[in-house]
Amino acid sequence: MEGSFSWSGVQVLLRGEVQVLVERFALPAFLREVARCNQRVVYNLLYRAVAASLQELARNPRHVNGQVGLIGVLHTWGRNLCYHPHAHFLVPAGGVAIDGKQWLPTRHNFLVPIKPLSRLFRAKFQAGLRKTQLMSAADYRQLMSIRFLEWQEMTVSVAC
Repeated sequence: MEGSFSWSGVQVLLRGEVQVLVERFALPAFLREVARCNQRVVYNLLYRAVAASLQELARNPRHVNGQVGLIGVLHTWGRNLCYHPHAHFLVPAGGVAIDGKQWLPTRHNFLVPIKPLSRLFRAKFQAGLRKTQLMSAADYRQLMSIRFLEWQEMTVSVAC
């Protein structure tokens, strides 16, 4: 029975019965050089932080109260052809109930609110960055204190 729901869920998406949202996650400018020199680590961390953040908030009963799926596309250059790593994620506007038996559409025209998603994403990304060997503890503390305002630029944007 488990496989039958996932197949029917795929069919619903293919028929276009579910709205798909685009979520964009960008790194702040001061981390671009770190990302450029450590692409595998930083891009992996970016994807993991996004997935964990979206899934954690979607499981919250105040939002979707279910499990969401997502597909990510990494972009490393901006329109002006400057290095600007960011990722776009396609996310259905809803999720599968925790028991796996029903589809739960979003209650609004968005999956989860942007502010909590941005905060959670930044926290997860920072925690993951701290665990890597990319920076010493002193460099990390200095970077976070000097560039605190730029962390506010580490935003998420949503398009329908």
